[in-house]
Amino acid sequence: MFTRIALLLFTQLFVLYGAFSQTLMVEKAYRHLRSGELTQGLEAINLASQNEYTANDPKTWYLKAFLCKELYKNQPEVYYDFRQQALEAVQKCVELDTNHNFTQDCEAITVYLQTSYLNEAVQSLNAGDFEKALSTLQQLGQDRDQAYYAEVMYYSGYAALMLERKEEARQFFENALAAGYQDPLAYEALSNYYLEKQNLDLAVALLREGKKFFPDSRELKIAELNLLMSQQNYEETEKQVEIYLQDYPDDIEVMLMAGTVYDKLFQNDTTRSSLYFQKRKDIYQKVLAKDPNDLMGNYNLGITLYNQAVKMINQQANEYEVDIIEFNRLLGECTALFKEALPYIQQANQLMPDNINTLKAMQGIYYNLNDREKFNQIQARLEALNRK
Repeated sequence: MFTRIALLLFTQLFVLYGAFSQTLMVEKAYRHLRSGELTQGLEAINLASQNEYTANDPKTWYLKAFLCKELYKNQPEVYYDFRQQALEAVQKCVELDTNHNFTQDCEAITVYLQTSYLNEAVQSLNAGDFEKALSTLQQLGQDRDQAYYAEVMYYSGYAALMLERKEEARQFFENALAAGYQDPLAYEALSNYYLEKQNLDLAVALLREGKKFFPDSRELKIAELNLLMSQQNYEETEKQVEIYLQDYPDDIEVMLMAGTVYDKLFQNDTTRSSLYFQKRKDIYQKVLAKDPNDLMGNYNLGITLYNQAVKMINQQANEYEVDIIEFNRLLGECTALFKEALPYIQQANQLMPDNINTLKAMQGIYYNLNDREKFNQIQARLEALNRK
């Protein structure tokens, strides 16, 4: 009987010693932390986190989170992965901390680490590395508070939009707006998305909602022009674009939009086609005065002149009787337009050498100028591109 009792006592002492030794490991980690010995502290707390006696102690996971956070904070390049480990340890601590002894400390760690993620993502966005930005944002926890969640969703939407992942961008932007984030880009992107999906009612509703918050937003005004254009409401579009040109006289994007509007009116309003040809020509010349190397400005001005010449030729071809004097006069005007168009198309081609549209435009000009050699050179380039 005595021997059995002694054995039980020995077993209990052994168990207690095991638990006590692991508790000491937690205290050892804490001492290392206080002494600034972070690596040694993490080694001790990792042992404690793997032991059955201390793995369910919230203090173990709090210390691990704090140590990982401090190591990352001191040397982010060396301990980059510790940031995520710290967030995982915080989550474990919160799950075990039923008495909420570490709530405020865990929130402080979380805010610091998530802010570092967000700052890193914004830096990637500013650098144009949208893939890295989106990857970083997707590592962020989204349960801190609504304002934080909304910000994460907005930046994720922006990154996805720049990567042309339109469906992802839509989901992120809608989540951002639902969480209270306000930015004209979100309304503009969503309106354009639904416009492409031919859901005009929703596109209009989003624009109206956005303009309530941002009545002077240039981006929303341009989105509204796109919407009017899609509805083929060219007269109203012209009125609006003239106002925007006054509001943003130096804005190249607004000028290019105006050129598109004038082109639509040139094609549809036959009684005033010469007026809109001149307005389109003038607006692209203003674009190139601001930036001589603007691709769309060069290409569109060249195409404007080219199309005008082609239109004049086609009109003359439809007439049964052609006066030879009138024909020669018309031929001279068309030749002058082709020659005027050529340097702009050549410049556009220099800016984008393998662009099919610029090459075909140059080929058309050389054909009409009867320059067989250069026509064949462009034909060879087009055939080479088609073989790729």
